[in-house]
Amino acid sequence: MKSLFHKKAKDKPLRLGDLVLRWDVRWEDKGKHAKFDPLWFGPFRIGKGRGKNTYLLENLDGELLELSVNGQFLKFYFQN
Repeated sequence: MKSLFHKKAKDKPLRLGDLVLRWDVRWEDKGKHAKFDPLWFGPFRIGKGRGKNTYLLENLDGELLELSVNGQFLKFYFQN
């Protein structure tokens, strides 16, 4: 199973300084959120890389957050 997962898993090209949104895992299951509840937090900036697909985030003021986040719970944030 592990080898099948790694064949399909794609690494996102996240780099230090990229703006990202973080998925709110608490609302993941159906019925735990309403239709228009926000499911993404952010924006955050990627502060440090930790391991293969784990990152430390910082807020836009430059304050580093202590909790590491897996890359599968992040998506790019685009500003207009």
